Amino acid sequence: MTNDDELFQILIELGLDLPLSEMAMPRSKLIHRLINLQDHIIEHLIKLVISADNHPTKNHWKGELVGVLGDVMSFRAKGIGSKPLPFVDYYENLWEDVFEDPDTGLHVLATRVVRIAKQEKLKNTLEVVVIAQRLRNFYNAFCAMCAEGLQPERNRDRLIEMLGQV
Repeated sequence: MTNDDELFQILIELGLDLPLSEMAMPRSKLIHRLINLQDHIIEHLIKLVISADNHPTKNHWKGELVGVLGDVMSFRAKGIGSKPLPFVDYYENLWEDVFEDPDTGLHVLATRVVRIAKQEKLKNTLEVVVIAQRLRNFYNAFCAMCAEGLQPERNRDRLIEMLGQV
């Protein structure tokens, strides 16, 4: 853990955490944070995709994702103007580096779907290629929003709508 991470953790514990939009960081730290959030985000998205519309915890999963994805939308790289990362940085580190590999991508996704379905007692009726396409569509739209620098508080309804279409 770096000194910045330790300080951030102390601020959170004291209830003094700042919105991430006020915390511009070097690009390498932002990439590291994206990679660390990848599993959490993909697991919740898979739950949304494979669960029935009336599943009792579906809104809970959406709510958690809105919070985490809102934080990701707030990421800004240090430098002139504290700009968001380019689309490719979001896409590669949240989706592509694991799931777009032509040899292993669908297998990795299928393994996760089976594990999550079993863990959450969900019945999956979708083919893994359909799940992959729905997730890819979401990630394309979400990463574009991030790269445009759209603020989460102004785009919360749009994000909720996108999650409803996954």
